[in-house]
Amino acid sequence: MWLLKSELENTVEALKGEIWSLNSQLKASILDREQLQDRVVQLDSSLEAEKKRADALDCELSEQTELTEKATRQAAEAENESNRRLAECLEMETRREQVEKAYAQLSDYYSQLQAAYNVIYAQLKQLETERENDSKQQNVSDFKYHELDINKTSIRDSKVRLLQLEDDLHWKQDECVMLRRKVDEVCTLGAIAATPSSRLRIELAILAAKLATRQADVDALFRANAELAHANVRLQNELDQSEDRVVLASHDVFCDGELQVGICQVKRLEAVEKLLNERILCLEDQLLEGEERLQEIEEELADERQKVLSLQKDISVMEKKFTSGRNQQQQLEKSGEVNKICLMQEAKKSTGDLWGDEEFEKIRNELEKTRKELLEQKKLTVLLESSANEQIAANEVERSGHIQEMERIKCELSTVRQELEVAQERLRMSQTSELRAEKQELGWKLEDFQEMSSTEMSALSSKPKAADEYVMTDMREELESVETPSRNLEVVNEQVMEVRRELTEKDVLVLELESSLGEVQRQLEEKELQNSLLKDSEARLLDSVDEFGLQTEKYEACLNHTTESRLNMAIEVSANAEFVVFFVFCFS
Repeated sequence: MWLLKSELENTVEALKGEIWSLNSQLKASILDREQLQDRVVQLDSSLEAEKKRADALDCELSEQTELTEKATRQAAEAENESNRRLAECLEMETRREQVEKAYAQLSDYYSQLQAAYNVIYAQLKQLETERENDSKQQNVSDFKYHELDINKTSIRDSKVRLLQLEDDLHWKQDECVMLRRKVDEVCTLGAIAATPSSRLRIELAILAAKLATRQADVDALFRANAELAHANVRLQNELDQSEDRVVLASHDVFCDGELQVGICQVKRLEAVEKLLNERILCLEDQLLEGEERLQEIEEELADERQKVLSLQKDISVMEKKFTSGRNQQQQLEKSGEVNKICLMQEAKKSTGDLWGDEEFEKIRNELEKTRKELLEQKKLTVLLESSANEQIAANEVERSGHIQEMERIKCELSTVRQELEVAQERLRMSQTSELRAEKQELGWKLEDFQEMSSTEMSALSSKPKAADEYVMTDMREELESVETPSRNLEVVNEQVMEVRRELTEKDVLVLELESSLGEVQRQLEEKELQNSLLKDSEARLLDSVDEFGLQTEKYEACLNHTTESRLNMAIEVSANAEFVVFFVFCFS
């Protein structure tokens, strides 16, 4: 009994010691619990402050999301426009390739048609010149044959007159012989008969007078015979000269054909000048249209510049807001870490976690909201990219259109220059051919004139006044025929000078067109630079949006991690608290 009593006392003392230790532990746990309650109150106040702060941040985030939505919408619109313009560019490129192929085929066909037309035109011109030459040769030959017939009739009349004069001469010679015989008989009779001297002297004087008259008649007949011989020689020379003229007339016809060819070339040059004037007017109209288009393009560029400036301002604002959002996110992360540490400490010490589920639900709702906002922002970024691509495509289409217009204007300028060069070459060839033909004609006509003048001057000494007048009229006509080609040459030279002046004026217009084209090219280059700047700004905006999306994803991941860690810690703290309460309850 004493041993049992001693053992019971020992056990009682041991139990008392344990109770005292448990009481001390309970007191310490009560103190800790009071401290934890104080800390829970502090945490509640801090949570309320953080909730207010989170609400403010939510407001700021909503504003930022609205701004990002606007930016993403603009980016999406730009991307859509750029995509549309890219599609249009592709279609235009395919059409351009088709048009280039068709244009190449048309150019080949046109070159073939031009060659065939040139050949046919040359053949037609050759046939026309041959017909004209044949007709002129026929006319000249008919005229010369008519002149020859007239000369033959005059020669026949002169020959008949010569025969008559010869008959008269023979008759007069016979009469002279008879008179001489009579004179001899009279002399013999005077010598034989003794007639008075006075009567014989009278008869002798009468006979001498008759002899003088008959001698004068004979001298006149000799002169007429000489004149007829000279006329015959002159007519023979005129026949020879007329034959030479017939030979030269064919050459003159050829020269006249060359002159007509030169006149035709001058007419063609006038037609070419008219065409060039029409083309220059068309080019001026095209230049006016190009200037109007340039003004429209400048207005569009000014609008685009304003848009770019507004986008740059929005981008700067977005960058500032992104930087502020980053700073706020960093502060939130720091505050989240601090809250995490505090919650860990509180979870270890506290026994319940009634408010944890509500906070976790709120956090999950916020995460879902942020995810939705990020998806909307991504959609807006896609829209912005599409609109930007459409704008780029439209700018490229406009640029390609301007480039095509520039190429078309350059082609027209090159064709005009080629036509001007061809016209100048034709003018030079026509001038040289006309000068050569005129020189040859002048040389031949001067030689003919000298020969005719020498022969006719020799014949003038023995011709009567009517023949002199006829010869003078012929000489005047020939002089006028010699002077007419010189006048024609002067007229042609004046026309050539006028054509050259017009060509110089057209060259000046072509240079002005080239200068205007250079200005258009410069403006197009400036527009390309502006488009490149727009592309760079859009790329920067897209990069900033992508960075913002990455940051939001990181923030979501951090929030998910913090929520999971909080849940795990709360579960562990609740399990530990239940175990401690159960143990205390058991010991109590």
